[in-house]
Amino acid sequence: MSQKNEKLAEFEILRAVCIIFLMFVHSDIFSTYLFGVKLEPIGPYMGAFMLGAFFFMAGYFVEYSHRRRPQSFLNYLWAKFIRLFPPYWLALFAFMTILQFSLKRPDFILYFLDLQIIFSPAFIKPLLTLWYLSAIFIYYLTFGVFLSRSTRSLAGWSIFIFAVAYFLNYQYDLFDDRFFEYFFVFLAGVLLARYDELRNRIFLAPLPLQLAVGLVGAILFGVFEFGDYRTRHLGYLFASNLYILSWIALALRLFRNNWLHWRIWSPISYASFFAYLFHRPIWEIMFKFLPVPEQIHPGWLRLFPGSIIVFGLCYGMQLMYDLVLRTGSDFWKRRGLKTA
Repeated sequence: MSQKNEKLAEFEILRAVCIIFLMFVHSDIFSTYLFGVKLEPIGPYMGAFMLGAFFFMAGYFVEYSHRRRPQSFLNYLWAKFIRLFPPYWLALFAFMTILQFSLKRPDFILYFLDLQIIFSPAFIKPLLTLWYLSAIFIYYLTFGVFLSRSTRSLAGWSIFIFAVAYFLNYQYDLFDDRFFEYFFVFLAGVLLARYDELRNRIFLAPLPLQLAVGLVGAILFGVFEFGDYRTRHLGYLFASNLYILSWIALALRLFRNNWLHWRIWSPISYASFFAYLFHRPIWEIMFKFLPVPEQIHPGWLRLFPGSIIVFGLCYGMQLMYDLVLRTGSDFWKRRGLKTA
């Protein structure tokens, strides 16, 4: 394995682990008991880490790709649009037809344009699971404008945009609270990709120090998560970000070990985007053909065999979509646009 691939392997493992965590969180398995112990408190911890890691990696690879191959903002925006929106529209159609989500006609345009993270909760409700695509595209748009700027400019504008959005949320209920929870996590990914030395110092800090910070973050997150606080509360945001980023650092440190570089991570990581979008519709179809014994909680079946089915089908879907993009690459290049 080359040195470059070794550096990226830890992120591939992290992505695969996070999509597996998603299967646990969305399977509803944490509503059950295991050996008499209630599993519910595990859900928020696993969910926050999983989503935070997805946002962190998105920010990291935006900057990483820009450093390797700078491109105009128009090409950058087109690349993100063509990667995200067609699969999102297909997932939206699946949610409406398979999961029977009913969207009011006046609101449909906002969902179609994937603007739910901005207009929620004032005008529309965020769609289950699919709100992530809205948040990630807004982050891509927001931070993409400043990728070629200095770090000081990037940080200054980020704080300004966060403050404006926070004011609009506080006054008019615009911007879903989760927009704020992961905003600086995404920015942290951008900054750590920009500064290799800083990244190595954080990820390779003394293990006792990393564990201590991670423990503090986990305790603070529990206080705010299980207390009477809104996600936009500044204390909640600090605790959540500390917990997410400290445990990402621990995870990436762990995943650098060669003995964890199993072949299974690669296909799971590759399937993760479509698995995120389509696991719920696939599970719904599965249960139409798979009878559920009364003594078995459906969550266990969503995990197995449901997750295996999801990964297999979504690997194929991602493969097909990549083929479509490659086939159409000449068309886009003739118009001065890039698909990746």
